[in-house]
Amino acid sequence: MQSHAQIPWPAASLSSDPVQPLSRLERQVVLLSLDDPRSSLRQPSKWEARWRKLFGIQTANPLADPRLEALRRFAVLMRIDGYSMPQQEYGKLTEAGFDELIADEIYLLTSPRPPIATPPLVADRCLSIAV
Repeated sequence: MQSHAQIPWPAASLSSDPVQPLSRLERQVVLLSLDDPRSSLRQPSKWEARWRKLFGIQTANPLADPRLEALRRFAVLMRIDGYSMPQQEYGKLTEAGFDELIADEIYLLTSPRPPIATPPLVADRCLSIAV
């Protein structure tokens, strides 16, 4: 019997073939893409580029490494559309050298998380006791 520690996630539950998890650099690319809008995935028109320059609007530049740019693009679409993104985007991810199963890891990195509950202030507790 093979332990789950020997099979990288998510392959432990989905397949017998090991899936290479994202490297540290690749995870950083995914996390940096969290602030990128959908408009960062296309080339701006000349008018739009001038307008952004005039008003000082910063845009995300494409990454120099095509493999990492494909990962950034997929991460932006995963954050915005989730698993309902067009199927061709999965093909672009695999063309860049990633396994489709890595989409689960990207989803976990880009999915919104519930806010951390903060304990009530001490002053609030004191006021409720005094009343």
